[in-house]
Amino acid sequence: MSKVVTVNGEVDSKELGHIQPHEHIFVDISWVPNRWDFPVLEDYSQMKEELMLYKSAGGGTLVDVTPLNCGRDPQKLQQISRETGVHVVMGTSWYRAPYYPEIINKSTTNSLATLLEEEIRFGCGDSGIRPGIIGEIGIDKRWIQGSEERVFRASARAARSTGLTITTHTPPHCAILLFDLLEEEKVNPERIIFGHLDNTLESEYFLQIIDKGCSVELDLIGMQHLNSDERRAQLVIDLVRRGHIEKILLSMDIYTRPQLKTNNGFGYGYLIETFLPRLIQGGLNSEEIHVMTHVNPARHLEV
Repeated sequence: MSKVVTVNGEVDSKELGHIQPHEHIFVDISWVPNRWDFPVLEDYSQMKEELMLYKSAGGGTLVDVTPLNCGRDPQKLQQISRETGVHVVMGTSWYRAPYYPEIINKSTTNSLATLLEEEIRFGCGDSGIRPGIIGEIGIDKRWIQGSEERVFRASARAARSTGLTITTHTPPHCAILLFDLLEEEKVNPERIIFGHLDNTLESEYFLQIIDKGCSVELDLIGMQHLNSDERRAQLVIDLVRRGHIEKILLSMDIYTRPQLKTNNGFGYGYLIETFLPRLIQGGLNSEEIHVMTHVNPARHLEV
């Protein structure tokens, strides 16, 4: 059995079904000073309805990559998973500089790595609820600030010692910059996901990352103000035709209330109900869809 760590314990990866590997269920970054973005997802009954809608669309698993100090709630994640039947995999580590708690500035890299390792092995506090992925971790600008380097190195060391995948928040054209740092820490490229890459739909950029051995994630699906889903679909089809299907991941990064279906947004199920049919119309088949939405994300979650 290939095991995956969910908020309700270890499960066989074959039980996960359709997986969206970069989402948020509960999140709160409203406390961050001098920032325009302050999403809050905390209405339990509404989020439960959203997960049920995802399940009815054919969804099996959501990976909640809400970092520490950003509203992550292990107990609520466990409860909502039990009540909906949707598997939930929880992330860990810290987001990016404006969202860091004071402990980042008061700790060494190795002590931060130890904190992550202990949570991964033993669970959050006294809950016993364990993370199944490291991230999302990222940088705030197009360069790496000192505190961000410390978090990346700590996350890399925790990834090496526990075997978990790292998933990133990647500003445009910054994936290779982040890869170089993770490579210094000897992280296995096969255990790195570069997220938000569909903020820059340039084939050569994607191929650079794939050539390093990492996975490329289009996880802004439905965010038409950043890029059209037509262009996203065409890039996915192009990468598949070039033989890179095993490196492609798809998700929606739902993190604000207007994105929720119960608020007249797309909801988690949009990827299944609208985007995947677009790929089929573009010439992909159901087996290829299965690889990108079942096989690839499950491989990254297996421990």
